[in-house]
Amino acid sequence: WNHPNMPWDATKLLKVSLPEDVLDAKSSNSFQDSTVIVAGHDDDTSIIQPLFHPITGDLYYLSDQTGYYNIFLDGHPEHPVLPMDADFGDPAPGWMLGQQGVSFLKDGRLVATFKR
Repeated sequence: WNHPNMPWDATKLLKVSLPEDVLDAKSSNSFQDSTVIVAGHDDDTSIIQPLFHPITGDLYYLSDQTGYYNIFLDGHPEHPVLPMDADFGDPAPGWMLGQQGVSFLKDGRLVATFKR
C-alpha cells in the first residue's frame, strides 16, 4: 500500500511479467515496462490476498469495491466471481501477512471462507 493510505483504505494490485533471464537482470527498473495495475485504479479500493490458480495461472484477489470483500479474477474487474453481500476471507485482518481466506483444492476448485 501507499502511505498515508492504510491497506483497508486503498491499495493497488500490480502484476509484472518477468523475462526468462530474470536472474541475470541488473535491477528491478528493467521490469517497469511490463508492470500492469490489475486492481485498485480508483485509489479508494482495498485489494488483499492475491493468489494464482495452481492449474490455469489466473490471478484471483479479494477486493472491497462492492462494499464487501468479494473474490475477483484478473481481467474481469466489474464482476465478482461469486457475488455476495458478505466478506470473503478470514475473520483476522486480511492485510496481515499469512492470511489466506481463499485458496484452491488440488483439482483446481476454489474454496473460501466468508462472514455475513
